[in-house]
Amino acid sequence: MKSEWTRGTLVVDTERDKPGRVMGHVGGYVQLRAPGGGREWDADPARVRLADEDERLRTNIAELSLTTPGRCVCGEPIDLWACAPDCSPRPWKNGTR
Repeated sequence: MKSEWTRGTLVVDTERDKPGRVMGHVGGYVQLRAPGGGREWDADPARVRLADEDERLRTNIAELSLTTPGRCVCGEPIDLWACAPDCSPRPWKNGTR
């Protein structure tokens, strides 16, 4: 399963206690890059796990804050109550939280 992680999958390097996006697989290691960019590092696949829902949400919000202030990655105004991190409307968009 771990070798099937595709580029962009959010995982956690448990050795460093650090989230990263999969950039590739080289020499038996998973190459990771911090969400939002930065230098890649090699991680032992045995010490990497898929990020849980809470970690994915926190990371997506942090990545959104790195885009143009007040704008989502899709260019629309950020409204955390109306847009999910993937820019799809949430069920309560019409004011029915």
